[in-house]
Amino acid sequence: MGQKQTETVQSFLMKVMNGLGTGTVIVVLPTGLFGQLFQALQQQYPIMQQFYTATQMVSSLMGMVSGVIIGLLFGFSSLEAVSVGLAVIFAGGAVQLRDGVIAMQGMGDIIVMAITASIAVVLVKLVSHRLKAYQLLLLPSIILFVAGGIGALMYPTVSQLTTAIGSAIQYMLNLQPFVMAMLIAAAFALLIISPITSAGVALTIGITGLGAGIAAVGISAAGIGLALAGRRVNPIGTSIALIIGSPKLALANFLRKPLMFLPMLLSAAVSGLVGLYLNVQGNSMSAGFGLSGLLGPITHLNLSPTGWSLDQLLVTFIAFFVVPSVSNWVFLYLCRDVWHLVTDEDYRIQPVG
Repeated sequence: MGQKQTETVQSFLMKVMNGLGTGTVIVVLPTGLFGQLFQALQQQYPIMQQFYTATQMVSSLMGMVSGVIIGLLFGFSSLEAVSVGLAVIFAGGAVQLRDGVIAMQGMGDIIVMAITASIAVVLVKLVSHRLKAYQLLLLPSIILFVAGGIGALMYPTVSQLTTAIGSAIQYMLNLQPFVMAMLIAAAFALLIISPITSAGVALTIGITGLGAGIAAVGISAAGIGLALAGRRVNPIGTSIALIIGSPKLALANFLRKPLMFLPMLLSAAVSGLVGLYLNVQGNSMSAGFGLSGLLGPITHLNLSPTGWSLDQLLVTFIAFFVVPSVSNWVFLYLCRDVWHLVTDEDYRIQPVG
């Protein structure tokens, strides 16, 4: 009986995490696929500015998108799923009131979203069927104000975790260069697959220059590694989404078996050392996104003294693609085929919908 209850709790949490991971990728992909293109074209074609704005807007809707997906994973009706989405986006922190104006910025705090979504799901299960004819009238408000309100009250406290992690990473930046490179790359690789927002940490500490470039390389190693590890069990579209979307798509896999991320973590450390040697540059945004929207490579090229020269294009290709790919191949072989620490099934992304 106890085992059955444990499995039920685990299933509940996995649905929440699968919804958050899928929601992250959905809102990141428009920016990942078209954001840089629209930004480059908007000077020549003004209409592209509207499309570029759309790619930036959707990331702030992550709470809504993830909440709806979570509701659907629990078999909720459209009304119930949207009610969960409303609570999550309200509590997540991406939409805030500033000087009397509602502003959207960033993706929000994923831990707060997870807590709010969990509360919202339980609340829907408890009250939805009891409302009967008044469901449409009352359910969205109840879930928004109760679940969303609890999450919003928790937001200032929970978001301090991001600040604390940022302080730890800030300390890493002052270490000996080789140690710094390995730790920063590995830390951001771990952040991008964890419930913590890597972009939030990067923006909190204002990481720039070489440290930001190394962070972006670490995230690249995470995405490429997860794509390579799951190539036998996942569709090609999922693999692409892990690289140019977000490795957070594998969040539920990571929480189920953290050891599955060991090859990517080791690859990130190696990639960080190479990034140090190649003097990869970045800023707070590229540090938190890596290959998403090709932001890491493009930012390095824009910040490089020689710009988009042939030598810097080669440096970028080596740092962001070649080294992460080769090192992941090596560590995957060791962890899966030699040490038998992971299996192909550890990397299977459960489809949603």
